[in-house]
Amino acid sequence: ILLYILQDHPDARIRKPTAAEVLAHTAAISTQCRHVPDVWGACDGLKLAMQASTDGTTQNMFYNGWTHGHCISCIFVFAPDGKIRICSINSPGCWHDSTQADHGGVYDKCEEVFDQTGGKVVIDAAFSLGPVPYTHLTLPTSYAV
Repeated sequence: ILLYILQDHPDARIRKPTAAEVLAHTAAISTQCRHVPDVWGACDGLKLAMQASTDGTTQNMFYNGWTHGHCISCIFVFAPDGKIRICSINSPGCWHDSTQADHGGVYDKCEEVFDQTGGKVVIDAAFSLGPVPYTHLTLPTSYAV
C-alpha cells in the first residue's frame, strides 16, 4: 500500500534540486555553517547488512572486508529539507563508496548541479576524487587544521 501511495507523490521522488532550491539550501546551510557558503547538500554511503549467499561468487561480491560482513551499498545525497536528491542504490557490498558513486552516476549528477548553480555537496574522505569544484571535502576531527 505504501508503494502505491508514494509512487506518484511528488515529495517521494528522487530528483536533482532546481536552481531555486539550491539557492534556498545554500542559504539555509550557510547561516548555520559559515565555513561552507556554497554547499547545498551532503553525500554519504550506507551499507545494509544482508545474509550471506551459499554461492561463493555471489557471497564474495557482497562481502565487505572493512565491516567484516555481507552487505548492499547505497549512496545518498541529502538536501537540508531531508529529501534525497541524488542516489545510487543496491550495489555490491565489496564496492568502495567512491566506486559506487562513480558507477551510479552520483558524481556526474553533482557536477551537473554545480555547473548549473555553483552549489557544492559535502563529502567525506571515502569519496576521494581529488580536487573537484563540485564538492567540499570534510575531514575527521583528528585531521582538522
